[in-house]
Amino acid sequence: MNIQWYPGHMTKARRMIEEKLPVVDIVMEVVDARAPQASRNPAFDDLFAGKERVVILNKADLAEKEATRAWMAWYREHGWYAMEAVATQSRTRKEVMAFVERAMRPRLQAVLEKKGVRKVTRAMMVGIPNVGKSALINCLAGGGSAKVGNQPGVTRGAQLIRITPYLELLDTPGILWPRFDDQGLARHLAYTGAVKDQVMDTEELACLFLEEVEARWPEAVSRRYGVPASAPGPQRGYRMLEAIARKRGILAGGGLPDCERAAAMVLTEYRAGKLGPMTWECAGEYDGR
Repeated sequence: MNIQWYPGHMTKARRMIEEKLPVVDIVMEVVDARAPQASRNPAFDDLFAGKERVVILNKADLAEKEATRAWMAWYREHGWYAMEAVATQSRTRKEVMAFVERAMRPRLQAVLEKKGVRKVTRAMMVGIPNVGKSALINCLAGGGSAKVGNQPGVTRGAQLIRITPYLELLDTPGILWPRFDDQGLARHLAYTGAVKDQVMDTEELACLFLEEVEARWPEAVSRRYGVPASAPGPQRGYRMLEAIARKRGILAGGGLPDCERAAAMVLTEYRAGKLGPMTWECAGEYDGR
């Protein structure tokens, strides 16, 4: 299975980000805590060179806690501020605001001492599709300031949002990179919903997902769906998907398992955290990508 997805509007979005950068003080990069490497656009490192960077590992409630802590340490070792967050939790606003203030304190203090005024900080929120940028902005703004959707590609244009009298956020569209050279990382993005299901064979994707879950978290599938582990071998994922369809009563004509519907259900339930916390990549595993 070869996964590729790069809509034309992403090229336009990158140009827009480049144009807005000169008026930005800090870049807040949102990544998916379940896939901290796959959900980082490698082009961002060159694009945002010279800017203060805060990496926010969003959806941390769906990832493994120890793995998230290891990733935050990894980011810090590479010179970026890093924190975990859950955009749907009310306490996140206070935590993120305090974190951004700490990150910007040296620069703001210098401005205050030089000019005697408190500068308005302008932050740019960036990330690939479906990592929760808009949900996080709405959390910070305390309302429906940015469009939110559970499909990648909801935000299409830049939105400037006043969070406090001294903090403005520039929301930007999610942008991927033109080609996925590492299909392992591409699958992780597809599992989490960062690549539109409509451009893939979701049945095949669910089979690959089940095989990888079975290899890394052996009890997750049986615990959720009440089916025994499938014996290793050809079409292992497909055999698991068929068993899940039968167990859940997802059947087509003649009582045969409807694997297409079962695949959609498995992916939806994983993305909602119903299979338990999972982190697909270890900190530093892809160092130097």
